[in-house]
Amino acid sequence: MLALAGCKTVENSLSQNDVAAMKLAAVSVSFAPEAQIQWEDGIRAYATAKAIPDDEIATRANTPEGKAYTQNMLAPKIKASLEQKGGPQLRGSRPVRLEVVVKSFVLAGAVQRVLIGGGRGMVADANLVDARTGAVIVAYPDLTALM
Repeated sequence: MLALAGCKTVENSLSQNDVAAMKLAAVSVSFAPEAQIQWEDGIRAYATAKAIPDDEIATRANTPEGKAYTQNMLAPKIKASLEQKGGPQLRGSRPVRLEVVVKSFVLAGAVQRVLIGGGRGMVADANLVDARTGAVIVAYPDLTALM
């Protein structure tokens, strides 16, 4: 779903051997309270589930209930993508956890992309954590992922 493209320099003191020893044990995805989500499929799914008329979708999707519905739909998709991309790369014996807090997610719908253009991407804080001790191994604030 997303390929990671860092836009910041992050202090990473890990050697290649350190990274090779890691095994991705878990991925957690949550959303910052002020997270901005632009995802037409999620908004449409919410509108369908709640039988919201077209003229009310934009307003109702921006409520706490609408945002929670969309986030609950989106989190497993982001998690699965990260597991698919990161799992094969981290196959060592030291269990680590990737904790992601989404700040912004944009996946422009097909019509928007055709008519006015639109991006696909995510900004999140990502922490790689030792699964046994809970110690942060690498913190990556404002990680930008682009597709």
